[in-house]
Amino acid sequence: MLPIPVGTTATVDVVVAEAHTVDFDEMGRVHPVYATYTMARHFEEAGRKLLVPRLEPGEAGIGTSVSVEHLAPSWVGDELRVTARCVEVRGGRLTCECRATDSFGRDLGHGTTVQAVLPAEVVEARVSEEARLSRRRTSEPTGTRPPATADVQPASGRAGSAENIVTRSSPPQEARSSPEAAHSGERNPAFMASADSNTSSASRK
Repeated sequence: MLPIPVGTTATVDVVVAEAHTVDFDEMGRVHPVYATYTMARHFEEAGRKLLVPRLEPGEAGIGTSVSVEHLAPSWVGDELRVTARCVEVRGGRLTCECRATDSFGRDLGHGTTVQAVLPAEVVEARVSEEARLSRRRTSEPTGTRPPATADVQPASGRAGSAENIVTRSSPPQEARSSPEAAHSGERNPAFMASADSNTSSASRK
């Protein structure tokens, strides 16, 4: 990523349309005004507009966080300006302070976005069709397919570089239950999978 000085800005100009108003999938149309989730989308777009020209060959940016505080309504036909301003670049992450105003000078909302800069091939792998299909394989019942464990290893050691996810299949059930495995000093993959499951359940509580 090329240097991005603090204070660098990018803007997105918006004319509020019907598609930008509050309309939920299950509850339907709620208010005929600019939706908070649409503001979040435009915050992300402005932040990305700031980042993309500073990416170097082989890099890609992906959003990791967005926050919005919606302060005032705007209606269909209103002209808005969304501004993203760089406030920090650290560890391969760009943090932007975002603000939306209308043509009357009213402050409609503010918030932040965070984007991570990673090797392009890592981003592609995470959002690929293969990644989507792998969810089914990892969710199959035990016995149908051996559970997979993941080793997380640093990629290149470069700031902002992604982690390589290396997936391997656990040994067959017979090997896990053999006396030799019990005394070999190796951790039992079946126990590890159970412990991971318990830890995940506890974290959700």
